[in-house]
Order: sequence, then C-alpha cells, then structure tokens
Amino acid sequence: MTLQPSAQRSLHRKFATCISFILLSSLTSINVADTVKNQTTKNQFVGTWELLSVERKDAQGIWSPSVGQLTNSVGVLMYDEFGRMSVHIMNLDRNVSANRTLELTEDELRDLLRGYVAYFGDYEINASEGYVVHRRLGHLYPNQVGVDAKRFFEFSDGLLTLTVAPSRNFRLTWQRVSR
Repeated sequence: MTLQPSAQRSLHRKFATCISFILLSSLTSINVADTVKNQTTKNQFVGTWELLSVERKDAQGIWSPSVGQLTNSVGVLMYDEFGRMSVHIMNLDRNVSANRTLELTEDELRDLLRGYVAYFGDYEINASEGYVVHRRLGHLYPNQVGVDAKRFFEFSDGLLTLTVAPSRNFRLTWQRVSR
C-alpha cells in the first residue's frame, strides 16, 4: 500500500510529535526524580550537628586526626529547611590574656583567628552526585565571602561526613544534635 505524499507528511508529523512527547516526558520525569531525591536528601541535612572529628588523609590514603589549627576542636553546623546554613569550628587550645581584643598581643590575635573557622550562607544539594555546595555570604575571612565551598557528603549511622572538594583529603564528621 502506497500513501499519498500528504498522508506521508501527516504520518511523519504524528511520528515526530510522538517521539518529541516521549523525549519530553523522559526529561521531565528525570527532572522530577532529581528534585524528589534532592528534597529527600535535604531533609537529612536539616538540623543542628556537632563536630565529632576532623581528619586528613595522608599520601598512603590513611585517615588520621588532623593536626594544626583544628586539632582539639569543637564545632556546630546548622542547616535549615529554607536552604540556609552556618558553621563554627573552634580550637579549644586557644589562649588569650585578656577579654578585650584591644588588650591582646599580636601573637594572641593571630592564634585567636587561626583557631576559628566561621561562615554562613545558602546551601544547594546535588544528591545524584553526592555533594552539597555552601554558598558563603559571610565569612570570618573577607576574601572567602562569595566563594562557594563544595563538600562531598555521606550519611551513615546518624552521622554526616563532609569531605572537602576537590582534593577529598580532609573530612569532618558530624553528629546530629537536634532536628
């Protein structure tokens, strides 16, 4: 059976429309699935977390407690349901001789800043690739304001582990305090 040219064109248009619909439906369902996965993962983040450990990976790939400014540290990390976050990490070994900044020595001022990390901003999750981006709107160090911080994440046994990108040789483990 041979179709008239106008019937062939009509059949081609219907076929093209059908293929377009299938492709669009596939893309939409992928986007919906990603959105649902991101929202589910976001729900895991929401709450307050306390710092359990700070570790570095050596050249042999072995994780061990970090040395330096974050040794013997405490910290708090907060994520809210509106996409905002805040983090504070403090070395407990910092010592100063006075309660007022103007009365501190230069060495004390340096140590005071070295042993404290703090920033806040928005966060965005990419659940399919396993990372969260902290969009830093404020930071203790002014040159870090506006600089995004990518962290690979893992949830396991009530803990949240964030590994610093791109090197992945520095990780912080957090335990949920509240929701």
